[in-house]
Amino acid sequence: MSSLLEELEKANAKIAVLEQSNAFTRYETRPAESLAGIAMRELGDHKLWVEIARLNSVEFPDMSPNEYYPVKTQIILPRIETGINK
Repeated sequence: MSSLLEELEKANAKIAVLEQSNAFTRYETRPAESLAGIAMRELGDHKLWVEIARLNSVEFPDMSPNEYYPVKTQIILPRIETGINK
């Protein structure tokens, strides 16, 4: 159990560094939002659900495009210059 906690702490530290470089942004999930829906609305391409799933895989492994994160969950999104969240 302690190694899982250490892995999560390391991942959070890496995310904090990446956020400071403006490579990523945090996002709070809303009701009835699928992973592909978040990708479409926030990044402009539903296929980018894979990147969102990868970035958040420590806490939520094995997500598929039609699955939902719990409401009000803070997730990480890649900052895509061509996306809506730029």
